[in-house]
Amino acid sequence: MANQLPDPVTFLDRSCRGVDQDFFFPSTAEQKREVRAFCGGCPRLAECADWAIPQVLAGLLTESYVAGVQMPPLSARSKTPRQQLRHNVAVELAQVADAARGAQMEGAA
Repeated sequence: MANQLPDPVTFLDRSCRGVDQDFFFPSTAEQKREVRAFCGGCPRLAECADWAIPQVLAGLLTESYVAGVQMPPLSARSKTPRQQLRHNVAVELAQVADAARGAQMEGAA
């Protein structure tokens, strides 16, 4: 099934516009916290998370952070099957999207 949602790169008001993509492949705990905080402040967080859900379920997103969520590894390094890892990440992305929409609604009130 093709993703019908717009790719987040099309939004000119996204926080990551112009940011080096290496930023989203953090290697230390501090860098991971920075990415999560950075994404958490993005005005397009909900759209980004929604877009990523079908991508991660299809196995198209791995290793990086999207919408502040760590994508599953390319190869299974744990006893958890890859499909389950992708599902877990998709659930987390849905929670991020819902929380971001809730914050937007509160800000609009």
